[in-house]
Amino acid sequence: MLILIVEDNREEREALAEELRSRGHDVIEAQDTIEALRSMAMQPDLAIVDIVLPGNEFYCPDGLTFIRKIRKDGYKLPVIVLSATSIPAIRVVALNGGADDFVVKPHYMDEIIARIDAIARRCANRSDKEEGIYIDVENHMLRINGTVVPLTPKEFKMFSILHSKQNLVLSRETLTQRVWVNAYDVSPRVIDNHIASLRRKIVSVFPEGRDLITTVHGVGYKLDRSKLTKNS
Repeated sequence: MLILIVEDNREEREALAEELRSRGHDVIEAQDTIEALRSMAMQPDLAIVDIVLPGNEFYCPDGLTFIRKIRKDGYKLPVIVLSATSIPAIRVVALNGGADDFVVKPHYMDEIIARIDAIARRCANRSDKEEGIYIDVENHMLRINGTVVPLTPKEFKMFSILHSKQNLVLSRETLTQRVWVNAYDVSPRVIDNHIASLRRKIVSVFPEGRDLITTVHGVGYKLDRSKLTKNS
């Protein structure tokens, strides 16, 4: 998972980021709401957001405003709120404002990790029976209508990202940063070649899926679910 941590306390943010990376997650760190809003272009899979954050006084002054804004902008990623207070009213405001979970500081690292793992389990091994897509995250395996599509690790990660974003157009830059560690070394042509390979492999087992990954010229790519119909 790509996890966005929005926390102005550098020590807490870096400790959490280090722990998440040690568990195989990719991490974006933001120290305020302005950095956090810019980071949303990376299409993170989950966000951990402190309530008390510096930001723009009139635009996005705190963590709760940030959460309301990304919900208004259509982002559906799970959000875990961090707060120094356990007052029930604050918890209610956060959850009603778009948060999915709430952790009180000082939190134990194990509690945060357990909550992230619980969310990850719900997102992992997704089965879309209506479309016939099954993504086995643990085994890095894609099945379409019951047939395995043999993919390289990077192709699997790219397909998983496209599938998880539900018809959103992802730019080449976003895909590069999500799939490659050293993104600055990767040219747009490399993305195009991987997309072309993905399409060939999907069509090899499911001819009707040739338009499943759609090109949006001048922008990037999206997975168009309407192009996939079941054979079964």
